[in-house]
Amino acid sequence: MVSENDRCQIRPEDASCKKIKTGAWGCVWNSQAPQKDAEDGEAAVWQQCGGNNYKGDTSCTAGNKCVVVNEWYSQCQPEPTKDGQLSTWQQCGGNNYKGLSKCRDEDVCVKWNDFYSQCIPKSQAPKKDIEEAEQQRSCSTNWSQCNGQNWPANNVCCQDQ
Repeated sequence: MVSENDRCQIRPEDASCKKIKTGAWGCVWNSQAPQKDAEDGEAAVWQQCGGNNYKGDTSCTAGNKCVVVNEWYSQCQPEPTKDGQLSTWQQCGGNNYKGLSKCRDEDVCVKWNDFYSQCIPKSQAPKKDIEEAEQQRSCSTNWSQCNGQNWPANNVCCQDQ
């Protein structure tokens, strides 16, 4: 039996040989290698999975779910990793918003305007939003202890909520 790497004899050191959806073998850079190749009838993470007049795959690979972005576009996004966390691209705040506000650890809640904040990947977020999120993460929530004698935590500020 031929091993996966024998199928791709000439490849960069930081690449793996993977069988893709079409059945062909090719080099995939390890930093971008999918956790699971999409099976026939499944869309991979970040691919379209629905919307008005959409004719492609509507099921997502394991660990992902199809999230409606608008009436014309739905996208396979990673499932929340912990209870109470939002998926990438979901609304996480804004005036009169009553839903969850905690994004996945890989994302940050970015305020676009007074009425809409959205979970976006940290790799795509403005630096100031990532820094503000990290500052809030280290602050105590309203009405909880944030400092005092023998207080072991480093959080000596309170969140503005």
